[in-house]
Amino acid sequence: MAKPSLPKRVAPCLLECVQAGHARPEGKSGYRVLTAGSGLEALNLCNAASPGIVVLDLRMPGLGGLDTAREISRLYPEIPVIIHTASEGLLRFDLNRIPARAFVAKSENLEGLRAAIAQVLLQRDRRQSRPA
Repeated sequence: MAKPSLPKRVAPCLLECVQAGHARPEGKSGYRVLTAGSGLEALNLCNAASPGIVVLDLRMPGLGGLDTAREISRLYPEIPVIIHTASEGLLRFDLNRIPARAFVAKSENLEGLRAAIAQVLLQRDRRQSRPA
């Protein structure tokens, strides 16, 4: 499978991978939001749409969030991943071994997630603008 290059975007594409029935309305986020219902669907969308960032839950049908994050990191290292989960099991993992740029606990208030997305995209843009 050929790896697509990431196009420059004015409004980055955000791929949100959540369990069925948990998707949130897009609202006025400033991002083009794609939603995947499984890890495999998220990988397929990474290939097809080259999102600027991926937000993953840990609990997903089929390929879980950790395995999906690892695969995205391996296949598309330029696409940053944020883990956004209500799973208390996250505390059992060695967070340094999970290929994610940020971890955000789910809550009714999405400000933490919005701030993490903005910070990760800023870091990505800084890395991409460095001279080779």
